[in-house]
Amino acid sequence: MKRGPFVSLAFYLAPVQDALETGIKVLDSGCGPGAWILDMATTYPDSTFVGTDIQGCFPMDLKPANCEFSVLDITNPGPFPDSYFGFIHQRLLTMGIVSSDWEKVLSNHTQTLAPGGWIEYMEFASDFISDAGPCAEIMDKVFQQWYKESDLCLHLTGQLEAMFSNAGLVNIHTTEVICSMGQNDRLSRVFWDDLRELLFVLEPIFKKYRPDLQREGAFDAYITAYAKEAKEKNTKLKIFRIWAQKPL
Repeated sequence: MKRGPFVSLAFYLAPVQDALETGIKVLDSGCGPGAWILDMATTYPDSTFVGTDIQGCFPMDLKPANCEFSVLDITNPGPFPDSYFGFIHQRLLTMGIVSSDWEKVLSNHTQTLAPGGWIEYMEFASDFISDAGPCAEIMDKVFQQWYKESDLCLHLTGQLEAMFSNAGLVNIHTTEVICSMGQNDRLSRVFWDDLRELLFVLEPIFKKYRPDLQREGAFDAYITAYAKEAKEKNTKLKIFRIWAQKPL
């Protein structure tokens, strides 16, 4: 495994730029509010992008013409035909998919991935946060408690390479990259937007383990304080990335 430097994080690492410029179908699985897919659809107007998420928190009107969204539980087979997508991208779902469902998700993706196409997953590394302040430490402690009590895969990143291989994927690559959060570059903003959306989804979990966040307005104030803290301390996230190809 190679480690990335403290630099801006690429939107993808799979070798798909030429295909994106020519035009392929791309799935953003678990797209959240759609920051990644909206930017990608604007950058590559000749490709078609589909974003799916169980929450339905994405924009339905203000979006590029080559981009569409759908509410979908990705642990179930989707409406897409086999060998449909040239590139499948998924990120930051270790807190949304239980351990027993990961192989089903990967199987669904492999089935809808075209031969020769690429798949890329991005997840938090086990020791995923550094330069943390009090707000980040609250998050870390809540996550640790929650993982212990839930059927979530705390060490998923150590298992993904074997899962990809068992799924029949080839040309498997992995890396760890450290990304600043809350800074002014677009990738830092994307990662903060993703994290903020995740935190709001997990609001009941935070309130379960932190009674002080149950007061009216306390959780919103926590998010605001976290955004300020991340920018001031240049809080960083360590991200594990894996990409592989479906054989021809």
